[in-house]
Amino acid sequence: MIRQIPVAGTGVPRQRGAEWLRIPQPALFLRMEIDRDLTVRREPSFVYPVLTDFFPVGQPLPFEVEFLAGDGRTLSCTPLREDCWHCNGSCWPKHIRQTISFPPRARVFRVMHRADVIYEEDIPNPPTVDVECGYDAESHAIRVRWQARVHSRRQEGGSTPELWYLVQYQARGTWRALAPRTQSTEAHLDLRQMNLPVATPIRVLATSGIATGIGECAQDYPAGEPVGQGHLVTVGGDPQGEPIALGNTLRVHAVDEGGRSLPNVTVRWYDEAGRELSRGRDLDVTDLGPGEHVVHAIATGTGGRPLRRTFFLRREEPKSPCHLVASLVPMPRPDAPVHRHEEGEEHDH
Repeated sequence: MIRQIPVAGTGVPRQRGAEWLRIPQPALFLRMEIDRDLTVRREPSFVYPVLTDFFPVGQPLPFEVEFLAGDGRTLSCTPLREDCWHCNGSCWPKHIRQTISFPPRARVFRVMHRADVIYEEDIPNPPTVDVECGYDAESHAIRVRWQARVHSRRQEGGSTPELWYLVQYQARGTWRALAPRTQSTEAHLDLRQMNLPVATPIRVLATSGIATGIGECAQDYPAGEPVGQGHLVTVGGDPQGEPIALGNTLRVHAVDEGGRSLPNVTVRWYDEAGRELSRGRDLDVTDLGPGEHVVHAIATGTGGRPLRRTFFLRREEPKSPCHLVASLVPMPRPDAPVHRHEEGEEHDH
């Protein structure tokens, strides 16, 4: 799945004679059900490039997926597995949620039961996706709207394929889904609930079933928007090389540039997935289990942009103290470029 390519002429000292570059490869995130009578129902599935290696999970099934080129040559074959460890082997239907390497030249998708073809469909060219992003100052959110066009022949009966969409945003170098797949053509990112950089890359994936087109944008704040004059400071101090043992709470305080308290400020706490944990200056850490945790404090009502601070916490044992490992203030990235797909641009498998 991951091709390793030696990089020459970089000027960086090599170890053991070579360096390696991980190249994203296209993957199909397949959703499908197979009934007892071998009827196949493929749900809308998306193809997009990833860096993750795929490890087999789930119960093995007597089914395989094949991808064929336009001339009928088999490009790849992958055994299928059931997305249910506790299900008995005699239970039906079989539920499949599997990530499969996708050959770029694939034109036919086929499901095999031993030597028999039980399902087959053509893979057309992907849809073209045009994405527009805009900042809404009143709701402090990025509004995303998009349009997609299908360039394939019509389905049997004269209808065009229905499109499904998946909106993703990039945070800490990773693309994350904003919400479940949808047939809506707009979405928004509430910046009060998400610790995101000023310019957040956003992409919309549109699938006609398997063939997937991708449109992107990156939205900056308007240049004239006032900047919040202040900071969120950690009551009790920040780690200086060594983690700080906390009591039952992690507390922050909003202050202006002169260190004076900011009035009428509301602080909300969120986990890494954007779920609200608490409101107020204090976050109760007694319920945090063993392991590492990332939490975000966001203060609004500052007269400008919200104040943000991210905290990295760690607890070694279930009843041991929770430690503040590090904290950081996200820095804005001005002058971020905006990218939109041009009219008629296509992604050819």
